[in-house]
Amino acid sequence: MIESLSKRYGQTVAALADVDLSVERGCVQGVIGFSGAGKSTLLRCICALEKPDEGRILIDGSDVAHLDGAALRKARRKLGVVFQQLNLLRSRTAAENIALPLELSGTAKPRIQERVAELLAWFGLEDKASQYPAQLSGGQRQRVAIARALALNPSVLLTDEPTSALDPETTASVLELLGRVRKEFGVTILLITHELQAVRAICDRVAVLDGGRIVEEGTVEQLLARPSSTAAKRLLAGQMSLV
Repeated sequence: MIESLSKRYGQTVAALADVDLSVERGCVQGVIGFSGAGKSTLLRCICALEKPDEGRILIDGSDVAHLDGAALRKARRKLGVVFQQLNLLRSRTAAENIALPLELSGTAKPRIQERVAELLAWFGLEDKASQYPAQLSGGQRQRVAIARALALNPSVLLTDEPTSALDPETTASVLELLGRVRKEFGVTILLITHELQAVRAICDRVAVLDGGRIVEEGTVEQLLARPSSTAAKRLLAGQMSLV
């Protein structure tokens, strides 16, 4: 639940302006918009990498926008994040990257080994456990990043442009994987993207962000059939030009 969220840079630049968004538990919620719409700022505020100037961000009853210290660290465990650049550590193997959040949380070593083995098996990465990110394909790196984000069993998974720069076959594979993750892990997924294809493939609902404001929100079917905002119409026109 996001209530009246605003974030400014300097005195005049409003990256987010009075954003409201309610996301049902277990839903795949898309947030779509063009470059510069405020999507990355929204994600950074949700995962508490930036403090909003106003508003609340409620996750399982905790307002992460106004927490600090140990309370914030505890709340962050409910969030798994897959960044656009993935941010895998080059000096760590696939298994060691997945283990990182467990290590940072103080999880006992036997449980870390058990959890990493579970995730490697679930994501079909057992034979890639000892390989480094540079040795993996783009799709395999995405799998490692998603597995790492799920290591602490979060209730919410944030994904920033998860299909950016992937070929069509790998894109389809990653989207199918996220659908399975929602179903089998029971997480709520917030998918931030500029690609309508990704929204159409797995989202239940979609919000259109434009100029730091949500200008339209509803089911994917509603957006496709009856777009009401200028931004949504432009996104749809761009999609049609690619068909």
